[in-house]
Amino acid sequence: MDKIKRIGNIKLPGYVLCRDFCFNLSRTKNRTMAVKEMQLPAMSKGWNIVEKTIAVLLALASLFVLYNEVSIVAGILGENSVVKTSATYNQLFKTHHLPIIVSILGLFGGCMMLFNDKKGWMMSLIATAMFCILFYLSSRSNSTDKTLPFASFYKSYGITSIICFVLFLLLLWKPLRTKYRPTSKNWMWLAGIVILLIIDKMIF
Repeated sequence: MDKIKRIGNIKLPGYVLCRDFCFNLSRTKNRTMAVKEMQLPAMSKGWNIVEKTIAVLLALASLFVLYNEVSIVAGILGENSVVKTSATYNQLFKTHHLPIIVSILGLFGGCMMLFNDKKGWMMSLIATAMFCILFYLSSRSNSTDKTLPFASFYKSYGITSIICFVLFLLLLWKPLRTKYRPTSKNWMWLAGIVILLIIDKMIF
């Protein structure tokens, strides 16, 4: 016969108490494991400095690009001598929407990465990859057009593209991958968004 234990006026079999104890112990263990998974592994002091430096540079550069793009669009729309037609708006959208999107990703990604946010790290990867592509394409197309007044200036975009590529590689380096522990689903989202943005650039 099962052993009986009295709690107040209620008699409970011993196996019920044992079952409840094991269940609570399992829940406590799972909760502890979940907390450990949420905690990001520590990096060396050097890589912490590298990460925060990249975050600040990306946020500032993205803010500059965003301000520049918005200023250009606002300047054209506010110019009284320019006749606004649907073609004008379409051209503005085609030329400036992608840099604005990427700069917003970079701005928020850099700021969020300062606070060790995994989504911020992922957004920073997307932004640096796209900045690399955008600056390279802009350098290649505009620097060869001698009719532009600042054609030689666009050659510096090639250097900027290389810098963005280096930042992208640093964000992919093992210490940061170990810290943020991206899953297969995270990599699929990253690749999918970058591919969509590249297709957007090819279409427009």
